[in-house]
Amino acid sequence: MDFNARCVLRHTMTPVGLNLTEETFTLSEFQSLFQETGKVHSQFQWAVCDLLLYGADRWNEMLDDIVIECGFSKSTYRHYHRVAKAFPTHKNRIADLSFTHHRLVASMPPQMCRDTLKLTLKKGWNCAQLEAHISEDNNVRDPCLEFLTPVQRTQVTQIAKAFQTTPREIVTAIELVKACGPQCPGCGFDLSEMWSGQADPKTEQP
Repeated sequence: MDFNARCVLRHTMTPVGLNLTEETFTLSEFQSLFQETGKVHSQFQWAVCDLLLYGADRWNEMLDDIVIECGFSKSTYRHYHRVAKAFPTHKNRIADLSFTHHRLVASMPPQMCRDTLKLTLKKGWNCAQLEAHISEDNNVRDPCLEFLTPVQRTQVTQIAKAFQTTPREIVTAIELVKACGPQCPGCGFDLSEMWSGQADPKTEQP
């Protein structure tokens, strides 16, 4: 009989954990159990989000008290509610990515959120790799930068560093030109040429 990790979890689950004292697993079976536990955990987290959305539609004024009475802290409740609002329907969620993947991008603008999840799926990033991608140089990087030329990407990154902002805030060069004129005060090159692909990125001025 094939090993059924979900069935094992269901039959060994107690109110305080798994009763594994009489179980003997192979390494492969143990790995399957861990993978299945991760899936169940992610499903549970989405279930909490769906309950919060359902409750907010019907008993919004009472929802805080209901959730706290059920054992959730305010911080945990807010954590789930933020993700629930970012991904309100099942079609917004990607089944092949975990709840944590979705949580990491929940604060992004909607389109950027969707693009980042698609990029994560394409590259096969785990949660740590996605978090590193988001946190790199303390900047939230827009996936659209992946499609720029190397020169354009370098220029965008230099401008972002000079203005102490994120690359996605300065992808539209027109707004930057309106704010400070055609020359970047940090790296010195002509912003009007940045999308030509011909302006060489210069070193940042001391």
